[in-house]
Amino acid sequence: MTRRAESVTVRFTPPTANIDGSLPIALDRIDIFAMTLAPDARPPFAAELRIPANRIASIPATGAPAAATTFVEAVPASARTRYYQVVPYANRSRQGTASALISVPLDAASTAPEKGAIAYDEQTLTLTWPAMEGATYLVYNSTDSTDAPNAPLQAERLKTAKFTQPVVFGKRVCFVVRAVAGTAPVSIESPPSAEVCETPVDTFPPPAPTGLIALASPGAISLTWDPVTAADLAGYIVLRGEGSSDRLQPLMTEPVTGTSFNDQTVKAGVRYFYAVVAVDKATPANRSKSSNVVDETGR
Repeated sequence: MTRRAESVTVRFTPPTANIDGSLPIALDRIDIFAMTLAPDARPPFAAELRIPANRIASIPATGAPAAATTFVEAVPASARTRYYQVVPYANRSRQGTASALISVPLDAASTAPEKGAIAYDEQTLTLTWPAMEGATYLVYNSTDSTDAPNAPLQAERLKTAKFTQPVVFGKRVCFVVRAVAGTAPVSIESPPSAEVCETPVDTFPPPAPTGLIALASPGAISLTWDPVTAADLAGYIVLRGEGSSDRLQPLMTEPVTGTSFNDQTVKAGVRYFYAVVAVDKATPANRSKSSNVVDETGR
């Protein structure tokens, strides 16, 4: 159960077998009953709760039982307690085993966390927000910020004001944060924080290649270098200068994907200088720092 400012979310897993463990199950429907009482009143008995007037939902079974089902009820804040129970019916409306009776306080939830901020590097996107004393948190996609949200983005409540996930460049992400109180099976969530959004841009170049070696042969100079490790590596650009390493120019417009290159445009007796840079798949591509510079004379 999740209590928010104006709603209660009921989550349950339908039965997957009959009471005696036999299959197949002939599930007809699942009813949800609820009753609101004063905080100091005794919990309702089954005969008091499970009457037509207290049935707030009747969910028909359709095919195989779902893995999980969610029902949201609009309930305004008040100094009262609302009790819930979920009851399955199968085999021509025979009542199955009811869920435990759950009590949900209807007091107003705590204040919302303040707006967060997003930062990212080449691997991780990080959301942070001002911490609230004694609070735990749940992070949602901001499209889930109404009183009928989907699941939070993490399995457990966060004890620190920080959330991380792998970065996806070029994809807009938006988050809201809710402060959470209460203990299982009931959690009480604050209103959502203000939305914070970001579209990560890849401005992170690959590492520079290392181990560049040049070897001359008649009519060619062969180059080899050590491979670069980068998740979005597109390949390598070979740079060359004649007579000096002051101005090295690219020898190709598209990167080579291997870690070797055979320059067959050399002239005998001319001294050539070479370097290699790695480029990624971003648009425009990010270029690494230069490798070591080597020189060789054409033969």
